[in-house]
Amino acid sequence: MDSRPKNMDDSTMEKNHSLKAHGFSGQRMVVVPKPVWNRLGGHPLLQGLRVTAAGFFPKARGHLIQRSAGTPTHLLIACLEGEGVIHAGGKKFTAKSGDLCWISPDTPHDYGSSSTDPWSILWVHFSGEEAEAWKDLLFDGGEGPVCNVPSDQLGSLSLDRIHSILENGYSLLNLADAAAALRFSLGMLVRLREQPGSTRSARLRVAASVEKLRSDWRHLHRIEELALQAGVSPSHFSTLFRKETGHSPIDFLIRQKIQHAARLLATTQEPILSVSESVGYEDPFYFSRSFQKIMGCSPRTYRLQSITYSKPGIEGGF
Repeated sequence: MDSRPKNMDDSTMEKNHSLKAHGFSGQRMVVVPKPVWNRLGGHPLLQGLRVTAAGFFPKARGHLIQRSAGTPTHLLIACLEGEGVIHAGGKKFTAKSGDLCWISPDTPHDYGSSSTDPWSILWVHFSGEEAEAWKDLLFDGGEGPVCNVPSDQLGSLSLDRIHSILENGYSLLNLADAAAALRFSLGMLVRLREQPGSTRSARLRVAASVEKLRSDWRHLHRIEELALQAGVSPSHFSTLFRKETGHSPIDFLIRQKIQHAARLLATTQEPILSVSESVGYEDPFYFSRSFQKIMGCSPRTYRLQSITYSKPGIEGGF
């Protein structure tokens, strides 16, 4: 998202009386009434995320929103095409296709569509106990408020499902389903997002390394070789790898081996020593300690539990 505004003059935004908050051909907009929240807002399924309004404004020429005191909710805006200008948190951005902006509660802001290339946007207002944590995850603990998703991947976010669900009514099921749809969209956004200064090609190559370790865990892999294939330094590779998986490359590989061993213990009668050797552990005691650390119990206990939980007549498994 370019921080220099283009194709939109601020004075035009202020003086043009045709500017409007909503009312565009083909628009979709749902606002959950306050009485609904008074009745259902305390339900456990609505504590994590709570969608209060959502919509879609296509080719929104003349669109302008000004909120000097902000809103009590979080606001996520996704630009699908065209351009617009967003002022938030004392910063100014030009939004183009693939740009997303996260505006936190009580943050003064205004935003509007370009007069020459009007934007089409999906937007959602929401609150809940999870909201700040999702923002921290999206921006790696920074303030944001912008990131980018490749235009051809915007559909993967499925943000349009949110208002589509709420258009069916305000039942507890629909409200919980909308929250689940938002949670899915935020998860995909974290996976696909590009932040200013990030290198998408490097992230993709590291993601390819993750898949390589997942499918080829039996072989010895050197971080230096994996980093070379990804085109980054070993230290940067390890940083990107941890962001992708939550683990270092070595720890991730160990977990792949232990997960495979767990499947063998649960679904076969193969001796524990043989299982240990099949996943690359020559020392059964070291295997047992590694298994205990990751799975929370010994290989023998894990096998006994899998037999206990399996259905009668079925060998092993859950």
